[in-house]
Parts: sequence; C-alpha cells; structure tokens
Amino acid sequence: MNDALEPGAGFGGDTNRVTLLAAGREDPEALPLLSKAEVADAILDRVEGLLRGR
Repeated sequence: MNDALEPGAGFGGDTNRVTLLAAGREDPEALPLLSKAEVADAILDRVEGLLRGR
C-alpha cells in the first residue's frame, strides 16, 4: 500500500514511492522514493518488458 501521507511521497511533490503489482506474480515490487519522472520510467520499462514477452 502506498502511503500518501509519507513525506515526499504524496500529492503536490516532485517525488513518490510506489509498489508495482503484476498478474501472476505474488510478490509486489516496492520501489524506493523516486522522482515522478523516474517512477514513470520504471512503469514504462515494465510495460515494455511485458509487450516484448507476448
């Protein structure tokens, strides 16, 4: 669960902490506190990997 009240990880800031979930994978992947651009890059990297695996 992402804690929007954590300092630096909520709305109105430049950073966030997220957890990535994937179908067929039991363990969620918790990312460290990252810039929102870095979070977007991490998500797009995962999507790219999924699309390549089709």
